[in-house]
Amino acid sequence: PSGAFAPAVETPAATASAVSVSSVAVSPTTASSAAPAPRPVTTCCSPPPAAPATTDATHTPTPISSATTAFASAAPVPTTQQQQSAGPTRAGERFVGVDLTINPLTGALGACGEPMYATDMYVALAAPAWGASTYDTMTGKATNKWCGQKIRIEYGGKSVDATIMDMCPGCAGHDIDLSDAAWAAIGMTEWTRVQGSWSVVD
Repeated sequence: PSGAFAPAVETPAATASAVSVSSVAVSPTTASSAAPAPRPVTTCCSPPPAAPATTDATHTPTPISSATTAFASAAPVPTTQQQQSAGPTRAGERFVGVDLTINPLTGALGACGEPMYATDMYVALAAPAWGASTYDTMTGKATNKWCGQKIRIEYGGKSVDATIMDMCPGCAGHDIDLSDAAWAAIGMTEWTRVQGSWSVVD
């Protein structure tokens, strides 16, 4: 009937909902939101180039035979002292017109490292002929070529054998200083200086 009340039918606001959904826009990703790029590291200078590796390939050692090695290892190395005193004067060598003097002995050590007494048939040789006093580096024993050398002294028709066991710093040339016993053996009683000769004995 026309007089009846008809309530208004409400239509859902679909359009409004759609608008609200469509109005939400996803913000695009910008460069400002991304992680910052690393800054380049700068240095004042370039590092020095690495040194090239060296090898022994360029050097070929000279081969040594086993015989040579065995000889080199077995042969003793002479010391400087031994080289300076290489061998005595040849036997029979004679020195004429040398001064003969007396050297009173009291048991003190001579240049050869042995005690010398008045009764020993010892002599001291002049420093120029003696040379350097040398010693073995291992034992300390004297190695001068004149140490222990037998000689034959001639004076006034007499011939006497003696042994060089010392050095005479005040003598010249091949002069010799005789012990008390050697001095008496050539017939001398007073302390003086005479001229004679001496030779090397085997």
